[in-house]
Amino acid sequence: MDLEPLKLCAENHTRGKKMEKRYILEEYLKKCHMGEENAIHSRELEALFSLTGRALRRLISELRKEEVPICSGKCGYYFARTQAEIKRCAGTLGDFADGVSSTRMSLLSSRAPNVFGRCVIVIIDGGAI
Repeated sequence: MDLEPLKLCAENHTRGKKMEKRYILEEYLKKCHMGEENAIHSRELEALFSLTGRALRRLISELRKEEVPICSGKCGYYFARTQAEIKRCAGTLGDFADGVSSTRMSLLSSRAPNVFGRCVIVIIDGGAI
């Protein structure tokens, strides 16, 4: 297991800086996983940083909102090396958002079935099923 995140944490803690996990994650990706070819799978990041998948995605979302270029692809997460990597990741996120939006609109257009009055009781040999 790569101990780099722990080293970064220790280095910054000894300098009197208590770094938040998200900034340690940012530094780790920047130093160890720059470029799509160096992507790291989410399960490895979860283990390294003692995070659930949901917590990891939230941290990455927070960093992206701060304009930190953390991208993701089929092989995992990485710190973008090029603008092309950022555009490719942003395109994938846009496609995902479009799909979610379409699903949301379909759900809002749907109607719950009226199940009242449709209950059927079958009686066989004097007993109900």
